[in-house]
Amino acid sequence: MLQANAGYAQPTEAGRLEARLRRPLTPSSRLQVLDSLCAAWEPYDINRAIHYGQRNLRLARQLAQPAAEVRALNRLGRCYVAVADYLTARQLYDQALHLAREANNPDGIASTYSHLGALHYYRNDTISAWRNFRRALQLLPEPGVQPRTRVKVLSNSSDLLFETHQPGRARQLGEQAVQLAEPLHDMEPAIKHHLNLGLLAVEQQQPATALRELSASVVLAHQYQRPGHEAAALLELSSLHFQQNNLPQALTEAQRALRLAQNWHDRERVLSAYDLLAEIYAAQGQYPTAYQWRMLYQDLNDSLNERRQLTTLAAWESRYNLRDNEQQIRQLTQHTQHQTTRNRLLLLFLGVLTLALLGAGLLYWQLRRSRQALVRNHLALREANLQVARLAAAKDRLYTIVAHDLRGPVTAFAGVAELIEFYHRENNEEGLRSLPALVRQSAGGLNHLLDNLLHWAVMQSGELQPQLEPLEAGELLQECAAIYATLAHARHLTLTVELLPARLYTHADRNMLRTILRNLTGNALKFTPAGGSVTLSARPEADRIVFQVHDTGTGMTATQVEQILTPSSLPQPPAADRTGTGLGLALCRAFITRLRGTLRLVSVPGTGTTVQVRLPAA
Repeated sequence: MLQANAGYAQPTEAGRLEARLRRPLTPSSRLQVLDSLCAAWEPYDINRAIHYGQRNLRLARQLAQPAAEVRALNRLGRCYVAVADYLTARQLYDQALHLAREANNPDGIASTYSHLGALHYYRNDTISAWRNFRRALQLLPEPGVQPRTRVKVLSNSSDLLFETHQPGRARQLGEQAVQLAEPLHDMEPAIKHHLNLGLLAVEQQQPATALRELSASVVLAHQYQRPGHEAAALLELSSLHFQQNNLPQALTEAQRALRLAQNWHDRERVLSAYDLLAEIYAAQGQYPTAYQWRMLYQDLNDSLNERRQLTTLAAWESRYNLRDNEQQIRQLTQHTQHQTTRNRLLLLFLGVLTLALLGAGLLYWQLRRSRQALVRNHLALREANLQVARLAAAKDRLYTIVAHDLRGPVTAFAGVAELIEFYHRENNEEGLRSLPALVRQSAGGLNHLLDNLLHWAVMQSGELQPQLEPLEAGELLQECAAIYATLAHARHLTLTVELLPARLYTHADRNMLRTILRNLTGNALKFTPAGGSVTLSARPEADRIVFQVHDTGTGMTATQVEQILTPSSLPQPPAADRTGTGLGLALCRAFITRLRGTLRLVSVPGTGTTVQVRLPAA
């Protein structure tokens, strides 16, 4: 996992820093405390971290300290990356890079490139991530680059290369980071390097090497009091023992990892520990205990998902409020400056009025200009109020959509709970074994909704650009069918893929096309009764590839088809007779337009629906 700092601060450290902030401090000391508070609160309360980051940035600008401003911009950018607001984070990093170049600050430039690389990494854009890390690596020989920046750049670059399966170069950079970090008494690069080597050995099926490297990571993390890294290494070590069927050792290490993660308030690793313990107890045949751990996993996972959504929405709202306040402050400042200038002119004209009639004419002209400016300001204020009202209405509609579609997956989870109680009462072991598939199916539906919402939000921000490449149609259709095979089986539906003998290639973005096929297939399965069938196919047509999803469901009227194909900026709120918000189809329309394709829908009530997507051939 790429990281931009040495580790998370404890909440007690944040409290100590806040107490220090309330005492009289020099401006430089206040900058340092605000920066540390932003880092301390980032893992626990992102909105509080953003608050201190914004205060730190304002103070750095007031003191006219470019180096401190670059650090504040990068720190605040990390916070917005944590809530997936990549557009704001990218804007902050661009400001930091521009400022560092103007100040000829190689340390700031290298650090900003490293942060940009981490941003692209979290967006799964490894090509852009490596491009920025490579730029940072080229700056490391510069005399102004600090040792800690060198360590961070080398360590993060090594992590990325390990994850993109380039072990030779990754090992070299990781060893350099370890050597540079030793004089700084920073053992985190060594801990991460041993962990990466262990994971690489697991992938290469070298259990002895994996056991040695992961154990070394655990020992170093424990010795130098890095509980977060120790928990991560213990989880990987437990998973390795589980794969080797060494269940007692796997159980011991998973329990140690859970205790460390709980003490460190690391909910993500607590979640991973719950999942691993459930699998271990299930493998030992202790199904009641495994079921208890699985329920803890489900409860914490739901809580984390809800917390991420609320945190993201709050951070976005804070960002919009901040921008609105800054705009109002700029307008008031400009108005005050104009008012001051106008008052000076009026005083001058009044003095001239006592000497000649020309002063009266000039004063009259100035008053007319003031009236026109007042009218223009009034019109601008009214337009701004209308824009705020439109934004509020759009936000309320989006909240309605989220609340409506979350109800379905939550109801599915409630149904699974009732099945668990029924099978447990009837002592039906076969039924209990079928429950994980139902849980995965319900979780898949919820993840699919969140994926659609995230894609929609990113698309509306203008950040989502298609990455076009030749794609094989059969591979994509088979992948889509595999995803929905369990759902089709559970609903007693036949899901088939029909392909021509020849391999067909289209020129499109892989993730966008996957989203289109998943949404269309999911809708077909949703509206097809038990015993029906859904068929996925692809065929060439001139210079196009036609993807087709055909179902034998209930079908639609011509009016319903027209409503579905009518574009809109945001899906309408759910009606009483609808089971979805239309967000998936809205995404399909937008993605097909960006891929230079067309959408056609043919449906007859009672006989089924056929959806065709025409995309350029490769």
